Amino acid sequence: RDQEAFEHDEESRFALDYLRDMSDGLKSAKVDDVTLVWGQEFPLRLEFERTIDEETAYEGAYFLAPRIKE
Repeated sequence: RDQEAFEHDEESRFALDYLRDMSDGLKSAKVDDVTLVWGQEFPLRLEFERTIDEETAYEGAYFLAPRIKE
């Protein structure tokens, strides 16, 4: 994985390649709605949903733990 990182409050760092992989999966799944959830006590959570004909076809979530500080 590359060394690029996303920083939040200068305490949590996330590898961008993992976020790119998640983004590619969401694009392939043609999701309609994505919510990003951050917090001090849990990893980054991407909640997603796909709606077809105004009905939820599927929903799910990806989690990404911050990198361990060296």
